[in-house]
Amino acid sequence: MGQVRNVSGEPRYVPELNRVIDVDEVADVPDERVDGYDGQYEVWEIVDRGETAGETDSVAKKGGK
Repeated sequence: MGQVRNVSGEPRYVPELNRVIDVDEVADVPDERVDGYDGQYEVWEIVDRGETAGETDSVAKKGGK
């Protein structure tokens, strides 16, 4: 799981999680959805991109296989 933090200054309802994320709360999101929060800097901070990023790094270190 990836993780994002609500930095908007107000609670945010996140439909895909079906709940409200409080200010400064860190929420778990599926690895494949973390990039959907990227670029929304006034609302979300990406805390952890999850295993997908780590797997990509490992593949690169092993020569792309």
